[in-house]
Amino acid sequence: MEALWKKCFFCLYLWREFCILRARFTLKKSFLMQMIWFLFFSFVAFGGLASLTVLRISSWWGRRIGRIQRGLIVLLALMVPLAMWVARAFQGIVAEMLAKAGLFLLGFLTVSFNVILVFELLNFVSKTIFHTDMRGIVWGSLLIIALIGTTGFAMRSARAIKVKTVEIPVTNLTKESTILYLSDIHISHTSDLPFLKKIIAQLNALEGEFVVINGDFIDGKGFSEADLQLLNSINKDVYLTLGNHEAYAGNAYVKQLLKNTKIRLLEDEVLHAHGWELIGLADMAGFDTAENHELLDQKLATLLTNTTTLPKLLILHEPIGPQVAEQHGINLQLAGHTHYGQIFPFTLAVKIAFPYIKGLYRFGTNALFVSSGIWTWGPTMRLGSRSELVVLKLIPKG
Repeated sequence: MEALWKKCFFCLYLWREFCILRARFTLKKSFLMQMIWFLFFSFVAFGGLASLTVLRISSWWGRRIGRIQRGLIVLLALMVPLAMWVARAFQGIVAEMLAKAGLFLLGFLTVSFNVILVFELLNFVSKTIFHTDMRGIVWGSLLIIALIGTTGFAMRSARAIKVKTVEIPVTNLTKESTILYLSDIHISHTSDLPFLKKIIAQLNALEGEFVVINGDFIDGKGFSEADLQLLNSINKDVYLTLGNHEAYAGNAYVKQLLKNTKIRLLEDEVLHAHGWELIGLADMAGFDTAENHELLDQKLATLLTNTTTLPKLLILHEPIGPQVAEQHGINLQLAGHTHYGQIFPFTLAVKIAFPYIKGLYRFGTNALFVSSGIWTWGPTMRLGSRSELVVLKLIPKG
């Protein structure tokens, strides 16, 4: 039992170190160097998950660790990071299928971590209280059934969009306002277009003055301009900021795709619309660090040069620097990016990188709202989080 806990925390530690190193190398190294670091740390981290899954399943079935198990561990550990790389670097049906297979394995391994942990805890209680070891063919079979069932539940949860209404009192707001808010759509292939149509249908059915899409809208190069013309069927004004995943696809490519749509891109600019001063910032590619606080301070000082009585709405993909935003008179700050960890225990790992990962936070006259995202990154699974489309009911703060 103690060995299992050590493996669990070791995987989280590796993920934390990977996040820190990724942030450092994003701005300072070439794309090739980023990929080398990404693949190396992904192999180590996911190799740990693969080892945990294969070794514990074998243990519950009473099987010795042989060449087949060792080969399976290596295959799983390599498949996941290579699939992520393929998803970024190549196009076409074969690349898409390979990427989806690898990303499914990533989700399966992460879900397996949770299921195996529950079974190990049950076995620990059984041995401690009843002096009975549960491991064997019967409980080993139940473990496999639980793995399959929980994976299916996680896949279903990702596709079940929750329309959530959140009421937020906003300083400097003189009348009630309703905004439809979503982030992290992460469409990457034409096979994602039916899901995008589903989102558009929900947006058109809801009451709201305008729509905000806060980054990570496009996550691949599998589209043409014609594919995204369906965005013109949205019956409200739409404002979009770029996230870190648009940068992976290529910001110029994304802008070209959106050129003939009704989407209004806000990239380090201010726009007065619908009774708001909208401040849309380009992605800042990092975490809630002192360096990004300084960068945010510089951007807001440059952009907010005109005095206005309108309430200020800051749209920034990452939940960065709400205290800094408050000093510049921001009344409402919208963020996404975290996915609320998407699959537990990554919730804990994300919490290390970002102190604000979901919901409403207040900082003086500034209210920060972080969405868990409407879709997923990597595996199409959620466990311990929800896909959400948020109806923001904004009321004057007395």
